[in-house]
Amino acid sequence: MRIWPSRSRRPRSYPPPSRPRWRRSESDLERAEAARLGNRLHEADGIALDILARAPGLAEALAVRGFVAAARDEVDRAVLLMEAATAKRAEPSWLALLCNLYRRRFRLDAALAAGLAAVSRSAGQARLEPLLELARLRIDRDEPEDAAECFLAILALDPDNAGAHMGLGQVLLADGEFAPGWIEYEWRNRLPEAQGRVPPINAAAWNGMVLPRGRLLVVCDQGFGDAIQFARYLPLAAAKVKELVLVCSPELETLFARMPGVARCCHRWADIPGFSAHALISSLPGLLRTEIDSIPAVIPYLTADPQRTLRWRGEFERKAAGRRRIGLFWSGRATHPNNARRSLPLDALGPVLEAIGDAYVVSLQKELSKADATALAARGIVDLSPHLDSFDDTAAIIGQLDLLVTVDSAVAHLAGSLGRPVSVLTPSPADWRWQRGRSNSPWYPSMRLFRQPTPGDWDGAITQLAASLASA
Repeated sequence: MRIWPSRSRRPRSYPPPSRPRWRRSESDLERAEAARLGNRLHEADGIALDILARAPGLAEALAVRGFVAAARDEVDRAVLLMEAATAKRAEPSWLALLCNLYRRRFRLDAALAAGLAAVSRSAGQARLEPLLELARLRIDRDEPEDAAECFLAILALDPDNAGAHMGLGQVLLADGEFAPGWIEYEWRNRLPEAQGRVPPINAAAWNGMVLPRGRLLVVCDQGFGDAIQFARYLPLAAAKVKELVLVCSPELETLFARMPGVARCCHRWADIPGFSAHALISSLPGLLRTEIDSIPAVIPYLTADPQRTLRWRGEFERKAAGRRRIGLFWSGRATHPNNARRSLPLDALGPVLEAIGDAYVVSLQKELSKADATALAARGIVDLSPHLDSFDDTAAIIGQLDLLVTVDSAVAHLAGSLGRPVSVLTPSPADWRWQRGRSNSPWYPSMRLFRQPTPGDWDGAITQLAASLASA
């Protein structure tokens, strides 16, 4: 028997024969989630919109759209979507994302409520993601002991969780617990983003032993700042082996080639000679058993190119005319995972520029946004970007400055390694290497730190720096 009349006789008020609406939405939700997990964000969002057209307010569809918005870095829209979704259903993974989103907007109390709810509503392996978000939040809230407890809880469930090991290492290093901190810091090499960073090496990993007849290859494995910070260990490592060869990025090659103990420096794997063992440069502090009171601080350990130094000395003598020479650097590498928190627009430094008065001010930014380029011209700041071809150029310029004002960046490390006065504006929480609560740095004696009082509060840090400059 036909349940529906023939097509020509079917009343217009009848719906077409199909699956029930909830079942169709359920199937579409699976498609939307598969598209989201496959990073087909436009497709996932479109399917979720279609679902919401049929089933307005469906929590699962709202959550899909929230995850898509978060992946697109549309934080405010993601917050609204996830708030709507979690109001209908308190799914732990949704609450964990909401914790993350609130944290990115510095709504730390709301983030704590969401994070605690996510952890309390989850069990077993499903607790890993909520615990990791809660740990990150605890760090933002300057609650390192609570963060460490979260990381340990993750490791109880998943002993090989590289993110938890790395997070615990950073907490320990920031607190000056270097011995266990370096052990945990080694887990950085197992993070997904570290895979493929260094080509496979068919040689033993160096353990710090003396190699009187061996050649050691040291590989710069992380960012420019890390390489500059840990380059201080190269002479110490070289003293334990017959010869040390360094492989680094081309931007650092000539700068590092002048270091004592570096027999050869190159940036292409094809140019590397045979070697007995290898080490990552960021592993050297642990291999050489560094403690907070034994950080090698023979400053300067990097030197500027003599010819470039002569050129820039003459340039500054002609143009500075006896005035104080101040360098500015306010925005780090855009691809850095923490760049949104560590960088700021040039106009935010207005109080600093007022405090330094009639100084000769230069910009060390290699890349400028249109807004910053306009602000440079309006404030009479000298743009040196056309002359910054390598860190050798930057080092020679820093050598002529009375002070560098910078955010946390490779340029800050470079100034510190050269022994030049440098004031660093650090976000809250600051990177582990600046420790907790310090206004100076055990890594760089010529450095002063000006910290955000609370996450996102650049005005507070800039006010402190401006007051310091005005009284100098």
